[in-house]
Amino acid sequence: MLLNLFPRSSRATQWTDDDKDDMGEHRASQPALSGLAPRTIFGSQGCNIYGYPSSGGVFVKGADVLDLLYLSLSRSQACERSTDANEEDKFCASLQRVGAKWWISK
Repeated sequence: MLLNLFPRSSRATQWTDDDKDDMGEHRASQPALSGLAPRTIFGSQGCNIYGYPSSGGVFVKGADVLDLLYLSLSRSQACERSTDANEEDKFCASLQRVGAKWWISK
């Protein structure tokens, strides 16, 4: 017996671009951090995690709940990067283990 868990509707899916600036809108509603770069940014599509290694560039990961738990990050509040370079490098190593990609700039 085959169970159809995802039935197709007779209507075509229509995509709208009404949430193109959700992250910018949400950033404005977050409390101002103390001038440091953000480690987490929450938006309507989920959470992005950022790591800033001392060697330069930035690690970026679209996170799920397991990533946040593994990295010991809050699931509801934004946090900022560490002021200690060694601590931030350790965080970046952990972030890389969960699949973050390195970019030359944000």
